[in-house]
Amino acid sequence: MILPSSSVAITDTTSELSLKILTYFATIRFSELMYSVMEGNQLSFMTEVESQVTLAREVEVTVTLMDGTAIAPGDYMAGPMTLTLTGSGGTAMVNIVNDTFPEVDEMFDMMLSSNDPSVSIVEDTATVTINDSGELFPLLYSPYIRGTNKYKLSSLTCT
Repeated sequence: MILPSSSVAITDTTSELSLKILTYFATIRFSELMYSVMEGNQLSFMTEVESQVTLAREVEVTVTLMDGTAIAPGDYMAGPMTLTLTGSGGTAMVNIVNDTFPEVDEMFDMMLSSNDPSVSIVEDTATVTINDSGELFPLLYSPYIRGTNKYKLSSLTCT
């Protein structure tokens, strides 16, 4: 019986028939399901290959970036990436934009896929949190207003 995860190579010589079964089956996943990166930096992420045997060939997977509260190209540089994996996995990079206005942390997702029938992808989605590099609405107060239990707002600075 030939399993779906196997490839068969048949060599026919004059009087012999040789049958060779090569197992290519691999399980691929993100090495982490959650990543965190500061604005203006590069996110380096890894994919892992789990296989019962050493991969006999390269395996291609696609990483697709999907908007969440972070939206490309204002927050990160999008576009599907094709990774060629050998052995135990591979590494790829996503450029994170350093915008100039303060905001709350934002997120986007990365999804793994492959058209290769010998590849099984588990835990196909990872979430990336972009941590803002600026302060969110820093307030400058004047001294305490005696007897009111309040502070007087003297200015609002956003950098």
